[in-house]
Amino acid sequence: MCDENAFSSRYRRPRCLFRPGDAIRVKSGALIHATGVVQRVEGSQRCIITIDGTEPGVCVILDSATLELADPLSC
Repeated sequence: MCDENAFSSRYRRPRCLFRPGDAIRVKSGALIHATGVVQRVEGSQRCIITIDGTEPGVCVILDSATLELADPLSC
């Protein structure tokens, strides 16, 4: 018999390294080199961010693996 709790405790996804308010840069994908700010973290792998230079209120959801911390002064 398989214990689902034992399986999930051994193979948990790493937590997202970003927190709301962090300045980020997109390092791959269609928005590569874009900068922005993390608004919210969804689950362990997705971040909702606002991209600099877009209309106010426009947010995108990106996988945290495509992001890196940016110098806050560059955003």
